[in-house]
Amino acid sequence: MQVLRAVLRHEGVGIQDNPLAATKAGKGRVTLAPSRGSPTLIPAERLGAWWRAACAIDSASSGQLRLQLLTGCRPGEVAGITVADVDLVGGRVTLREMKNSPDHVLVLSIQALEILEPYVEGKKPKALEFGVADAGKALDAINAEADGIGAHELRHTFATIAAQLVPTFT
Repeated sequence: MQVLRAVLRHEGVGIQDNPLAATKAGKGRVTLAPSRGSPTLIPAERLGAWWRAACAIDSASSGQLRLQLLTGCRPGEVAGITVADVDLVGGRVTLREMKNSPDHVLVLSIQALEILEPYVEGKKPKALEFGVADAGKALDAINAEADGIGAHELRHTFATIAAQLVPTFT
C-alpha cells in the first residue's frame, strides 16, 4: 500500500474517494502502520575491525560472509552460487532462485571478484562456489573479534552504505 500511495502521488494521479488520502475521514480511510523495521548493522567505527577479523579466517565461510557484505545478497543467495554462475572474465555472478525475483546478474567489484576467484578453480560447473551450508561458526569467530552481528545484518550494512553512495533506485 505504501508503494501504491507513493506511485499515485509521484504520477499525480487523483482518485475520487481515494482511501489513502489524508482528506478521507473515518473508517473508509486506509491507514498504513509505521514501519517496524529497525535494521541492525555493523557500526561504521567497527566495520574495519569486522573486515580484518573476516580476512584473518582463511575459509570458504569467511569468503561467503565477506561477499555478502560487499554485495548485499541474502545468505541463501550467496550459498547457492555455483561455479557455472561465476563469470570471472566479465566480472559477474548470476544469482538464481532469489526470494522476490527471477535470476539476477550482479556485476562485481574487484574485491568481490577476488573473493570468488580462488573457489572456482578445479571445480565442476555444478559445484557450489563456497560449499558451505552454514557460515555460523565463521561468523561467531569474526564476532568474537569485532562485535556480534547476524548474517542478515551484513545486508543491512550494505544497504546503509550503498544508500549514501548511490541513488536510491539504482
